[in-house]
Amino acid sequence: MTKTLPVSELAQNFDAVLNDIAKNGDEVLIEKGGQVVAQLLPTETPEAMPASKTVSAAEFAQHCATFIDTMTNAGELFVERDGQTVARLIATGPMYGTMRILGDIISPVTDPEDWTADEENVVDPLDRP
Repeated sequence: MTKTLPVSELAQNFDAVLNDIAKNGDEVLIEKGGQVVAQLLPTETPEAMPASKTVSAAEFAQHCATFIDTMTNAGELFVERDGQTVARLIATGPMYGTMRILGDIISPVTDPEDWTADEENVVDPLDRP
């Protein structure tokens, strides 16, 4: 289940929110100034990004507004409780939720057999006029 909470409400109810994330796999969208600025997700291990920062649940609850303000689009923050990683905070940026995928973005656009790479059609990228 996905919930949307303002930063102030997240700070006040962080233990309950963290319990929902850890037990139910809930996701929380965090709002500031009417915009979604971060997402708090369930996670099992922080190995996905070894360079990421890990903080205790108590530290995050006390300073969550500061952590959210200092996040970058490339950053992640892992939250630990009792030595186990239970949540992952990621920045969403101002465009969060404004786009939708309307089809298959994985499969090739054309049949791979339609592609040719004969000597006549190969272009050297360094061959400039």
